Amino acid sequence: MADFSFLVERYCALAKDLLNGPDEPKAALSQPVTVLLTCTAKDALGFKTRLHREVRENGGNTDA
Repeated sequence: MADFSFLVERYCALAKDLLNGPDEPKAALSQPVTVLLTCTAKDALGFKTRLHREVRENGGNTDA
């Protein structure tokens, strides 16, 4: 099992690197957040996870 502090350090390093690039900040954090969450879920909880990219709501309504 990976040490959580190692996973956070890896997240920070990747996020810092990508935030220095030309992408929008929100888009640049997508990969580091995905890595942090999937690795934490797998290593700490034994879960396999799949994160989905941003999805636009249909017309902004919250009604089903």
